[in-house]
Amino acid sequence: MIYSLDTNIISALLRGDDKVTRRWRYERTQGNQSIISIIVYYEIKRGLIAANATAKLKAFERLYSVLSVETLTMEDAEEASLIYAECKKQGTPVSDADLLSGTGNSARIYGSYKQH
Repeated sequence: MIYSLDTNIISALLRGDDKVTRRWRYERTQGNQSIISIIVYYEIKRGLIAANATAKLKAFERLYSVLSVETLTMEDAEEASLIYAECKKQGTPVSDADLLSGTGNSARIYGSYKQH
């Protein structure tokens, strides 16, 4: 299985959140792959640089070395547009970053604390 990790999960891993770290390590031992979108990469990198968090930046670089980064395509933009329109109709709009970081692959989303 492929897990698409969101910004919250990467942040939790960098903080050393025990529950999230154990789950991520378990999934790796099961042969499951973790990916992040280019949007998540950007959100994490910009935050660490802005905070001058050099130790966490190095930790992110180590973590990034075992992750794949997914780029966005026109199909991703189309899918995100449809999801945005549906959410807006239901009165629950979603941010562009959240939509774009979660589209574009057939991965099971592994990103909400509610799922852990």
